[in-house]
Amino acid sequence: MAATHNYYRILGIKTTAGVQEIRQAIHALREKDTAGNYTATLNAIEETLSDPEKRGAYDDQLGVDPALRGDYYVSFQIKGEEKPKTSFVDVTGKEYGSEQALRNAQKARYNQMTVELEEWEKSIATRTRFLSMGRMLVFLSMLVVAVLFGLLSGKPFYDDYQAKKQAEAAYVELTKAGKSVMDYIRAQKTYPSNVPTYAREGDYYDVSILSDDSFEQNFALNLKFTGNARSELRDGNIIFELYRIPNGILDWRCQAKIPAQYIPARCPIN
Repeated sequence: MAATHNYYRILGIKTTAGVQEIRQAIHALREKDTAGNYTATLNAIEETLSDPEKRGAYDDQLGVDPALRGDYYVSFQIKGEEKPKTSFVDVTGKEYGSEQALRNAQKARYNQMTVELEEWEKSIATRTRFLSMGRMLVFLSMLVVAVLFGLLSGKPFYDDYQAKKQAEAAYVELTKAGKSVMDYIRAQKTYPSNVPTYAREGDYYDVSILSDDSFEQNFALNLKFTGNARSELRDGNIIFELYRIPNGILDWRCQAKIPAQYIPARCPIN
């Protein structure tokens, strides 16, 4: 059961204080207490902390750790001696020949406790560091797996996107070729035998002229994807067929022979 009052706190001393330090603290408080309001309390404190047995019982009641208790000294009469002999005893019951020897032993004990505490803190810090490193390695491993999974699973989508992008670009190239043909027809009043020069971009296709009765005007432009094209488009083609709209003007209509998902938006799916 805990003590009602903490005598050490009242005196402003540590639980490791010796009897001399205790008496000095009590004396200092008596001098401040000129009215004598705390005389009874100080007497009780002095009686308790100056007697080794009472102090030991009080420390037990207060719950003071044995390693943090003061070193008690007692006076006893040795048979045959006129003067009492002062003996200095620590919390373990070990006797010392002088107060200084007892203090040195107490200091050594606390130094050892400090070293042990520091070693314990270092071991905790080391375990914490290793645990943190372990968690970091687990996180990095999971991140690598996630990235690899994303790359592997995302590659088909990326390939489809690039193929679609190239097919749209090819449509633009065929439009430029078609304009050059129209310009030639307007100027020469006849169909060209070869594709007129235009501002070509890319080396993944070839454009040629098709003359076939199946075409309304027996004339078409054929863009064929070559080996430099995306693998999804190779050997496929986009055709611009020349035809007359109702008002008699010539125009192009598109048909593509590539996988449906890559057919340009302005070219109808056959």
